[in-house]
Amino acid sequence: MAQSFEIGPFHFQTRPLRRVFYLEQDMTDSVELKGVLEAALSEDGGIILIRNAMAEYQSHKKVHAAVISEVHPCDEHGNFMIDITNPRYDGITIPYMVTPDMVARFAPGVGDYIVLYENDYVSFSPKGVFEGGYLMIEWPSVCANEEDAEMERDIEAFGLTAPRVTPDQIDALMRGVRYEVQVVPGTTTTIATAIAANGFTLAIGMTACADPANFNAEFGAKYAIKDAEAKARQELWKLEGWRLKCHLEKPVLLVSGACQMSGVLNVDKVRGVDGGSPKPSHVERMHMEQEQLAERTGKLETFIPSETFKQLPHQEQNRMKRQLVAMREYLAALNERIDAATNH
Repeated sequence: MAQSFEIGPFHFQTRPLRRVFYLEQDMTDSVELKGVLEAALSEDGGIILIRNAMAEYQSHKKVHAAVISEVHPCDEHGNFMIDITNPRYDGITIPYMVTPDMVARFAPGVGDYIVLYENDYVSFSPKGVFEGGYLMIEWPSVCANEEDAEMERDIEAFGLTAPRVTPDQIDALMRGVRYEVQVVPGTTTTIATAIAANGFTLAIGMTACADPANFNAEFGAKYAIKDAEAKARQELWKLEGWRLKCHLEKPVLLVSGACQMSGVLNVDKVRGVDGGSPKPSHVERMHMEQEQLAERTGKLETFIPSETFKQLPHQEQNRMKRQLVAMREYLAALNERIDAATNH
């Protein structure tokens, strides 16, 4: 029976893996291994590493683990099969044989975990105990840089030399990122904020444990930062891609609402937008400044004869009158500069 699962935007149709064999790490030299997805999508199954059928989890130590999705009846020797599911590939079930010695202390059920330790020791853990002590390590924090490097190698191999954002650019920006860490009062939740060198907030990372007895401030900060780092890196790819796209696109005209409503295109209300569009000339900039200054001068000239102005302290009135004189002088000088530049 076909099964389906999703990874990000991708949707996969697979079949239950019934022809799968597991090997430990030191037995792989003379056999052809397949990845979990490759085996799941093939007709013949394949040979995979047991750790590749699991997700990584972190507590005081790192382990691989998978959820038990089904327990099958025992044979005459006490052996039985279980189906395990990697939480990352929800929808792919992989069979695993359990021998009597493995369940002498604890007989697992659906929803419990099969756990692989660093020394390749396999055991079973009750759902509540495992989830109370371990957090799944998210993929981006583990392999984002490696994926970026692999993508760059593929791009170079195909000779794709058009302008692009590169891992080196992202790495350079990431070196300027700092992290602000705090624990939410009364909880085991640790939050890390990734802040770019210019003060822009890129991302917020978080980690937490279900049982307060497992809370460790150092671990919380470490993995909240890792989460924020991965998210910040992804955000920088988006922002730098947007910036590059703006440079590559032709200039775009932005027209104010007043122009759109009247149907008349006023050149004073139109501006070019993108990194490659021409900047206003110095005469155009003086015209813009003159328009703004004339408007502000007119407002102050209207305000000074008003009743509100007369209620101000005399010192403040004198300062505003001096300001008006200075603005008029400024405006006169600016008009002379515009005339000189226009008639030159």
